[in-house]
Amino acid sequence: MEDLLIIENLSKAYNGLQVLQEISFSVEKNSIIALTGENSTGKTTLFNLINGFDSHDNGNIIFDGKNISQWGAIARSRAGIGRLFQNSRVFKNMRVLDILLASCFDNPGERILNYFVNPASIKSFEKTSRNKAAEVLNYLRLLDKSQDFGGSLSHGEKKLLSLGMLMMNNYKLILLDEPFAGLNAKMIDKISDTLSDLARNGQTFIIIEHNIEKVSSISNQVLILKEGRIIENNKINNANNLIN
Repeated sequence: MEDLLIIENLSKAYNGLQVLQEISFSVEKNSIIALTGENSTGKTTLFNLINGFDSHDNGNIIFDGKNISQWGAIARSRAGIGRLFQNSRVFKNMRVLDILLASCFDNPGERILNYFVNPASIKSFEKTSRNKAAEVLNYLRLLDKSQDFGGSLSHGEKKLLSLGMLMMNNYKLILLDEPFAGLNAKMIDKISDTLSDLARNGQTFIIIEHNIEKVSSISNQVLILKEGRIIENNKINNANNLIN
């Protein structure tokens, strides 16, 4: 399998405190990578370095064949790296369908001149986006919620909708921060099944998650972060032993 992301000797320190130390790993396309470990061991920092929210001190980040080490967060997002935070961020007073439409990149309607010189491009984009939004909602089993307000959704439904917002922009790599946190068993199963199906159909994920048993059941690889270093192991029993 071809690698989508390659991390080479990545290090980060804050005010002399070494948070990450020479971390190296690769992520194959169409795979799910679980990133776990104790609290305050640098997992979120690693995500911040991958998607460009923060800069690293040493090392390289290769994404889709390009060295993006010096790229900013917006450029990395445009290149295909998306991120879903632990606390879902949806517009409370906007309808679910409109939330998906608002998440789309490069809407020609955002440029006033297009209303005069190229109105057809706006209509075409809106039609295509609406069709895709309906497909995404149907896939996530949220189609019956399309006219509900975002604030009325359950915690799990908001996480699914946030994932749908990323799906609208065809991200190649999606970083998920504790997607199972605060959810009941039924919703955890629903989200894990969704992630597995997306991976089988070409999506790639890195997932921070403390529910090791569940996340490992859908992952191709488990990365354990301990004292700022990555220990790679595919077996959950061994992963538990390493963490403990």
